[in-house]
Amino acid sequence: MKVYYFISSRIRSGLQGSFSSLVSNIAVAIIALGMVISILSCSILEGFKQEIEDKIYGLSGHIMITKFDLNRSFEESPFNKNRYIYLHQDSIYGVRSIQPIIHKPGLIKSANEIVGVILKGVEKDYNWELFNKNIVEGRIPHFSDTTYSKEVMISRKIADALHTKLNDTILLCFVQESPRFRKVQVSGIYETGLEEFDEHMIMGDASLIRRLYNLGDSIAGSYEITVNDFSQLDSVALAVEENLDYDLAYITVKERYMQIFDWMMLLDRNVMVFLILIIGVGTFVMVATLLIMIMERTAMIGLLKALGARNYQVRRIFLMNGAYLVFKGLLFGNAIGFLLCWLQYQFKIMPLDPNTYYMNSVPIAWTWKIFIVLNVLFASLLMLIQLLPVIMISRINPAKSVKFN
Repeated sequence: MKVYYFISSRIRSGLQGSFSSLVSNIAVAIIALGMVISILSCSILEGFKQEIEDKIYGLSGHIMITKFDLNRSFEESPFNKNRYIYLHQDSIYGVRSIQPIIHKPGLIKSANEIVGVILKGVEKDYNWELFNKNIVEGRIPHFSDTTYSKEVMISRKIADALHTKLNDTILLCFVQESPRFRKVQVSGIYETGLEEFDEHMIMGDASLIRRLYNLGDSIAGSYEITVNDFSQLDSVALAVEENLDYDLAYITVKERYMQIFDWMMLLDRNVMVFLILIIGVGTFVMVATLLIMIMERTAMIGLLKALGARNYQVRRIFLMNGAYLVFKGLLFGNAIGFLLCWLQYQFKIMPLDPNTYYMNSVPIAWTWKIFIVLNVLFASLLMLIQLLPVIMISRINPAKSVKFN
């Protein structure tokens, strides 16, 4: 092994200034560039998906349960929240929490403007963990043990439409047989970038809705379910279905926002095609590089064969050189790729239009499993493809090759 390594290192040192040296440097640069692009593509794609998914989950949970009826309006059919699935949620596979909520359409009015909204009423123990990252100003509403909260959280888009800022008082109106009005204070402003939410959704106290509509404290309009592992969503949905009462129906976030998830699946396919093209270019470059190295060293190959070296022994020398180029390229590629990801993650160098991309800057996700898979995939394929050009070593005739110039 030491002999092979010695000859391989001597070949590399003797390439300085030759044509194969230039080609080798180009191969390292292309491999590094391909790795950089692959790391950036996967990091941005995963970051983009996580950002959008977190925004959706923060506003609607993973699974929503409503009363089964033919109502297709924003107003839900109320039901008693103390159902079996709610009281025994700890025993249902994969369920993290079940939270009763109420949605009611209405109007909010500032001094000069009126906007149609949907009030999402939540309870005091509502889990704000997924929603907190969407808050850009202020805080979540304060809840009282004795009465309903007179605070609401509105979106940036609604605040701009109403010309309203933090801590302003606005008039909330629910249109029914006898319209009901309540003055509420803006405690916080959120922004998701998702128009479906930002144009209509405000957050407040469920007790406010119950008071205005004379509903009991145990009445809810729907359940929001969050799961422990989103990859197991379909299995958890089946477990939820088994524990549902006959008059309740469920819908997963994938089904409810199918167009968004289909769009993200399309992004996955685009990145896969992109990676295949990058790997294809890398394999082509490695084959060409080794062929050129073999052509330049034909006389040396013939001499080694004349001295008794076997074909597999000579091949090993060139495979070592190829491996050196591959791992050198991967090393540079990983270093540059991670550096660029870190800079974007820390300093948000590349901004985005939130109206188009749902976020203010290019997101980065540190998905180490994907990084490891990328490196193993690149290394394996680029090493395996080198077996093709070294086959020609067995066709080199020692008697003729020692005269090769």
